[in-house]
Amino acid sequence: MKKKAIVIACVVLAAALAVWHFGKPATGESGGQAIKSTHPALKDGQWDVTQLTEVKEGGFPAPPDGVYMTLKAIEDNRLLAELHNDTAEHWEYGEDGVFRLVQLDGTWYQIPSQGGASVLIAHPLEPGAVVEESFPLSGISPAGTYRVVKKIQQSSIPENNFIQRYLTLEYDIP
Repeated sequence: MKKKAIVIACVVLAAALAVWHFGKPATGESGGQAIKSTHPALKDGQWDVTQLTEVKEGGFPAPPDGVYMTLKAIEDNRLLAELHNDTAEHWEYGEDGVFRLVQLDGTWYQIPSQGGASVLIAHPLEPGAVVEESFPLSGISPAGTYRVVKKIQQSSIPENNFIQRYLTLEYDIP
């Protein structure tokens, strides 16, 4: 009984932290204007490559053909995307496992996370499914080409074996 209460308290705390972190109002507009940011990796309004990690080609293993992410819209400082599963395989995704990349002089760099909690809940991406996902754009400001990378996984419970792949979506901030 005591363990159950502790688990429930941890889940509630994690959810509250996620709402606090992701629910903050962003400043600026995405419609034709750069989004205002105070990200620590920005220096004089530009990304400081010494604060970023270079991502080599293939650094995020791609999912099989038929599992992909598409851009639906950029509005209210959020990127709205759709996750598609056109295969017969079952996949899942969570609130965690989101990475942001920026392209500078032809090289991709990972933007450091600004912290915050994420809730460890697995959502199904069933065969034939199309699911909407939203990503906040606050914290990204200079105009440029960006990628959002979303971890998905396929699990085989009897062997407790996970196959992780990454959906990527490229977009521009004018």
